[in-house]
Amino acid sequence: MWHRERTRLVPLDPKLEFDDIDVEDTPDPLDELERALNAPYNAKPAASSMPQDAIDAAVAADRDPWAEAINSDGISFLHHPPIAKMLTAARFAALLSDAGLLSDVTTPRAFTMITIADRFERKAVWKNLGNVLQRLADISADSDDTWRDFKTPVLAVEPHHNKGRSASQREDFEDAVEAAVKNGHKVLALTPDTSSMSPLMRAMCGQVLSWPALSGQMLIAVLRATHSATGELSEDTIANLLPPDNDIAALPLTAIEGAFLEETALKVAQALATAAKRFQTVPPATTTLEDIVLNANTRAPIDRLVADMAAWKAGQLVWVEVSPSILFFGPPGNGKTLLASALAGSLNIPLIATSYSDCQKHGHQGDMLNALSEKVNAAISAAPAVFFLDELDSFTHRDRPNRRSDYIVGVVNGLLEHLTRLNETPGVIVLGATNYPDMIDPAVTRPGRFDLNIEISTPHRHSIQKILELALGEDAQGMDLARITDQLLGSSGAQIAALVREARGLARAEQSTLSQQHLEAAASRVCPVVEKDLIWRIAIHEAGHLVIANALGLPPAERAAITNTGGFVDIPTPMLESAQSAKNRIAALLGGRAAEHVIFGEALNGSGLGTNSDLELATKLAGQMILEWGLGEQLVFTPARIKDRTNHLDKILKHAERSAIQILTARKELISNIAVALCEERELSAQQIRRLLPPTQRLGAARSRSQL
Repeated sequence: MWHRERTRLVPLDPKLEFDDIDVEDTPDPLDELERALNAPYNAKPAASSMPQDAIDAAVAADRDPWAEAINSDGISFLHHPPIAKMLTAARFAALLSDAGLLSDVTTPRAFTMITIADRFERKAVWKNLGNVLQRLADISADSDDTWRDFKTPVLAVEPHHNKGRSASQREDFEDAVEAAVKNGHKVLALTPDTSSMSPLMRAMCGQVLSWPALSGQMLIAVLRATHSATGELSEDTIANLLPPDNDIAALPLTAIEGAFLEETALKVAQALATAAKRFQTVPPATTTLEDIVLNANTRAPIDRLVADMAAWKAGQLVWVEVSPSILFFGPPGNGKTLLASALAGSLNIPLIATSYSDCQKHGHQGDMLNALSEKVNAAISAAPAVFFLDELDSFTHRDRPNRRSDYIVGVVNGLLEHLTRLNETPGVIVLGATNYPDMIDPAVTRPGRFDLNIEISTPHRHSIQKILELALGEDAQGMDLARITDQLLGSSGAQIAALVREARGLARAEQSTLSQQHLEAAASRVCPVVEKDLIWRIAIHEAGHLVIANALGLPPAERAAITNTGGFVDIPTPMLESAQSAKNRIAALLGGRAAEHVIFGEALNGSGLGTNSDLELATKLAGQMILEWGLGEQLVFTPARIKDRTNHLDKILKHAERSAIQILTARKELISNIAVALCEERELSAQQIRRLLPPTQRLGAARSRSQL
């Protein structure tokens, strides 16, 4: 292509006639022509004879003295270069940069699948790859078949489209692949992902390759051919001018072609940077992890992921060693979405976010999956990037029959395919969020799709004060936040932020600066103060849970607190249960009621209030024990018949409560001591709880929450 442009620029001897040349004594005239055509871009760089200050001045004037030939007035750049073909060639070269892989792809009858997520890009590559292969064949020796005999069938539709023309196109693609294989051709099959492979193609396929994203280094390689008379460039300067690789990959081809019409490589790089700003589809996240407050047990795995990403980007860690997928779960309002944005901001990579409802609003199943596919493709194209999917609980169990069963099965299956693609893409962090993790189809949350499950719980006492300080900024100086922090225990991050907004609104209404009075008034509206007598009863209740768990040898509690809505105790749950361990846990769940009986003579209704109340959890556990786990009178698995066994369950719960009352009656002083500490501190850590309780046996496992 360069040669065709240069033929009108290179002066040849018009008197030279091929018939007058003695072939035996004279060099081949075609070689002379080749040397003449190569001369303009194999010239000595002008910069080689220039002092550094002159080089710097030329660069400042948007000229590249390394690209200009010595003793010339500049360079003649390639007019209207076929950028689409050249970029395809550059990316194809990057794809096959490994010599062993190159040999595998070009060996006779090799079958290679190249995955290209975006449908339009896939078709564009298919259109230009044939020209690249033909050019490679043209410049090869006649006896060299390395680049000959290729077929490049393409699947132009998305894999989840199943009807009409889409199905016909898929059949045509498979027919083309089979015909190419039967006739002994080399095959480069272009598909959206590996899920598009039929069993026959899986059997034939030798290797699966991912089409590389366009990068700055690829553009520099093209610029050497289009904007250099010497084959050299001021590469460092151009690399600094070019936009980041993520932004380059997102640029439309038209914008790149327009930039390459500039006269110098420096101007091309500047034009590409300007275009990247205009076409930036995913704005960088402005929030970072330093702008949010996380509980210590949440922050630790996030920090590890940040460190691993930094090591991977520096080439110090292979991607398979990174755990890049996390499911965030917990009550609403505690910042799951904000955490995803902050993680992307700290890593300085794009955040591509969507949710079940965002995708579902596009219409029927095919449209819904297409909307999800577009977001997934955007994340893969922008890698490294963060992909965030909210409302994962809407991708519910496929084995639960209802009127939407077929729809849910198709949607969940489509999601599984996309999660596989995302997890197979180096540089893509996959985050999911839900308020109800138990509702999600288990295939979605298994390791490999979501490696880590992290609870985003209500902020601890220390975290609440930090959130207040961040939200108040300079206004926090001189304020007493300790009492308000106690009042806010149990509040979500969103409630704390709402409190600060309310306080500022009160101050504006009075046309005064924000004060302690405004903050306390707002706190009373958002989280009314709990009366002292009720706080004492809550403390006794929570102390009952702790004492029973300790006396029965359950795992040590991790946290206990009095909140603005009651209180809670976090007690780990064993991985496996015996009948006795289940009964012990039921007794611990009823320990709060039992403590009220022992200390006050009666229990109030707190044990049955709200979701996941003590009575609800104890009843569910008793039902699981006798109806699901085979630890009661029956061995048949009958989870749906719990309402038919009310009398049996009632006997189990009443027996457990009597046992708890008996244990606590002998430990009244211990209950009171723990209750006093709870009233004073409002929140007790695992270490503080251990100091208050006598030593007991420790067991391992996952968390369960007992609430008033």
